[in-house]
Amino acid sequence: MNNNSIEEVAYLASEKIQISIRIFLIVSIIITLSFLDSNYLSIEGAFHVTILEIFISVMCINALYYLFLKRYPYQFQRLRIAIIAVLDVVSSTYIMYLVGEVSLYYTVLFLWYMIGYGLRYGKDIAYITYATILVSWLLLINTSEFWINHTSFAYSWFITYAVLPLYYLHIVNKLKLNLLELHKDVETSHYQASHDHLTNLPNRISFEKKLDDLQKEKKEFALLFIDLDKFKSINDEHGHHVGDKVLQQFAQRMDKIFPYAARLGGDEFIAIIDYKDETSLEKNLDQILKNISVRCKENGQLLSASIGVSLFPKDTSNMHILKKKADEAMYEAKKRGKNTFVLYSKMEKEH
Repeated sequence: MNNNSIEEVAYLASEKIQISIRIFLIVSIIITLSFLDSNYLSIEGAFHVTILEIFISVMCINALYYLFLKRYPYQFQRLRIAIIAVLDVVSSTYIMYLVGEVSLYYTVLFLWYMIGYGLRYGKDIAYITYATILVSWLLLINTSEFWINHTSFAYSWFITYAVLPLYYLHIVNKLKLNLLELHKDVETSHYQASHDHLTNLPNRISFEKKLDDLQKEKKEFALLFIDLDKFKSINDEHGHHVGDKVLQQFAQRMDKIFPYAARLGGDEFIAIIDYKDETSLEKNLDQILKNISVRCKENGQLLSASIGVSLFPKDTSNMHILKKKADEAMYEAKKRGKNTFVLYSKMEKEH
């Protein structure tokens, strides 16, 4: 499973989407203001900053924000979301102050901020946005000449901002919980579909995908087909519940020894390892055979493994044939008395 929580992963996805939405809104507002009067973009406020300069600054902040997400996706996540929410509201308020009567077109934007942040990030971020909007709106309607001249309209919007979101915040919390539960179900389903339920190792589906990825990378690797020796006798003598425990123990060994291991079914496992040359590979395989054996607690029997090895791309670059050759080499190892390994390339030369 992912080391980060489902909530953190969902938040990160929302942050990336929101950057795109924010850029789209900025472009839309620039187009709208240009259509109404191109002079709007050069209006200066109390801080001698034009609307166009604000937009450029916001675009730069979003670019830096995106780079930060790429490098530090899960650091200071809640804090940065809260800061961005405040910046969104404050920058929008200042722009509304500068454009005067045109700000009527953007009053609904504050509701969108509050509901949007609440839906994406939960109740605490929604409340931060809610408080920032109320304070910002009060400042706007008491400093903007247009809103001072339209007091009744200004305070009707203030009441809307103050009352309507409280109802939505209750719904938002429920929706957030439902969305997180849905994300959890999807991730759990994906995990169950790609992992073996008994051993928690990747299953055949995951293994096939891994091979496809490695084939695209065109990197040399050794494919190991591993079969547990004398496993059938454990099942016959002690029952499947004991056999399952042995398989779980063996899978734990596999998981510690190999960078990638999977269970194909029954007592058949696979592993993928890198290698420099066949000599170093054989030394590595000797060590693997010593470390991989597992003891059955019921009768004290030490269960070894037989390993068949095929090399990509030396033996073949076709993944179906590569698996077939590793399987043939594994059965050859069984014939040779078990607790050994066989490289397909050497087996072929011997025959």
